[in-house]
This record gives sequence, C-alpha cells and structure tokens, in this order.
Amino acid sequence: MNTTDPSLPFSYLSPPPPTSDPSSGTDCGSDLDDVLEEDSEKDDDPHIKGIIETYLASVKDKLVKEILSHRMPDCYMAKTFWINPPDHFFALKKSLESSDGLNPISLYYPRIFVWLPEFLGNSPIACQNSECQFYKDLSHPMTVKGWNDNPIAHRVVGLDQNYFIITKRIQCQKFPNSDSSGCGKSLNYYDPAVLSQLDPALVAEFPAFLTHRSGIDKTLMALIRAGLAHCLSSSAWSKVLREIHVREHDLREIKYLQAIQRDIKFKKNHGYGVPSYQPFSTFNNESEYAGFYPSRWFINGIYMDFMEEIRPVSLSSDRLCDQMGPFLQASYIYDKAQWHCNICCFIYSCK
Repeated sequence: MNTTDPSLPFSYLSPPPPTSDPSSGTDCGSDLDDVLEEDSEKDDDPHIKGIIETYLASVKDKLVKEILSHRMPDCYMAKTFWINPPDHFFALKKSLESSDGLNPISLYYPRIFVWLPEFLGNSPIACQNSECQFYKDLSHPMTVKGWNDNPIAHRVVGLDQNYFIITKRIQCQKFPNSDSSGCGKSLNYYDPAVLSQLDPALVAEFPAFLTHRSGIDKTLMALIRAGLAHCLSSSAWSKVLREIHVREHDLREIKYLQAIQRDIKFKKNHGYGVPSYQPFSTFNNESEYAGFYPSRWFINGIYMDFMEEIRPVSLSSDRLCDQMGPFLQASYIYDKAQWHCNICCFIYSCK
C-alpha cells in the first residue's frame, strides 16, 4: 500500500530508507550538498560494490561465454573496445516493460573498456623481472593467468562520468622442481611493462593513465595539463569535476522522474493503480549509483605520476634542444622555467 504524502513533490516515490543520523531530520537537501565536504589527504577511492560490482561481474561472465563460443569478445567483432550500456531512453523503456516494473538500476551502469591484447596480435610478452632466468626472453613468453576478480575492473575518472577497464593477468609460468621454471610473477595486460612490448598502434587505443587503485582518462589529463598552463589549481579542478559529475547524475535522475510521470499518466488513463516507485540513488551511495570525483590530493598525485611517466620524452627534448642554436636554447630555457612555475602554481595554489 502506498502511504506517501500526496502533498509532497513526486509523491508517487517510495519513502527513502530511514537514516541512522538523528540530526539529519527530514531535510532531503541536494546531492551537491552531500559532496561539498572538504577533501581529505586520503585518495578515498571507494571499493566497488553493490549494483556496479554485480554489473561488472555479469559483463565479465558474458565475455567468457563469448570467447568460448567464437574465440573473441563480441565487441571486438563489432570493431570496438567498448561495451556501452543501453541509451537511457531504451533502458527505461525495457525496465517499464519488465515484470519488476520501472526502476532506475540500468541508469547506474557505466561504460566498460575491454583490454585483451591476446586477441589483437601475436606479439609474445617477455618477463620483465630482472631476477628471472627468462628475463626479456621471448622464447619463453608469459602466459594468460586469468581474469581479475578483486576488483573485477579498474575504475577510470572521466570528464562527466567514470568508466571501467576489464582485462586479464598474464604470468611468467612457474613449475615446481623444474630447471625451466619461470619466476611466477604476474602482470595485468595494462601494466607499463606489458604495454611497452605491444604494437604502438594498439597501445595508442588505450584510453587512460592508471594508478594502482584508480586512473584518469587521457582526454581529461590533457585538459588538466592545459589548465595548468593557465594556473588552474588542483583544488579548482576537483571542484569543476565534482560539479560536472553531479550534473550527470542529476540529468539521469530527471530522465527517471520523467519516465515515472509518463507511467503514472498512462496508468491513470487506463484505470490502473499507481505503484510505489524506487527512489533514484544519491550521488555517493556506494551500493547503487556509486558516484566518484577526484579530490585535489588525487589530482596532485596522478599529475605528478603522469609527469614522471613522460619524463623520458622531456629529457629527449632536452638533448635535442642542446644541439640547436643559441636563440632556440634561450627560448627553451625560458619555456622550461615557465613550465616549472606552472607546476608549482598547480600544486600549491587554492584558487
């Protein structure tokens, strides 16, 4: 029985679950207010669980079946690395026609990037452990160990939403009591030691720069670097990304509420009873929508990791400029000093 108050906006929604915070009262507030708290120095990238984890597990199981069936993921056969959830209009239409009725769960599903180089080339991958007897020995290539399961996929922060990368691990196979045994070390297919051995044209398709727990989209990283040139601080970037990510959540919620209004109108016109609808998840509900935006500490850390990663390219440019004429050298020294100034501005300013 629907006991919601008809005087409230969207009275056809189920009441939200009770809160354990006695000081919260009945003020719903806004999702943006929920995430405006001061960032901590902690990375604070939450563990994936709930609806998102279940969805990622279902996608992995589907990939396993596709590979067993025709030796390649369906997305690769369709000439794409991406698995995209249905567009919201079709997702809500399918939900409405299901036996469970209209619900917002399909609007929480993220995009997934499938990275399985074993199906995209024949290049052997050599062990990069310098203590292994097969160090850089292509005659003893690493072999597939299996899928990741904790976590199932690697989260990547994008401009307005996050996506996930699903891959496998490979290993330098170890045989007990054997002189031809490897070291047993395993790596993800997106590990830099593996990427450096793949076809550069294939590696160029990889969309993200990864850290141990999370990652950032390359296009977003390019925007952050461009912002650096104009002294846009990490604190400012965190606030910008927070607003854009929360906006994406709110747009999805509006689509769901519009679908509810259409369903109510249809049911009333045809004499059906109006059911109680599931509320849309808050932005930072880790078990449902699981929204996440990077803190300024996260951006600081991943930016410095990125600059360290491209440092060899910068050093190569240094050597090249050393061979150029005095005018270019003077110009380069000025630009290099400006570059260091911009890094300090990015890290320490709080604009």
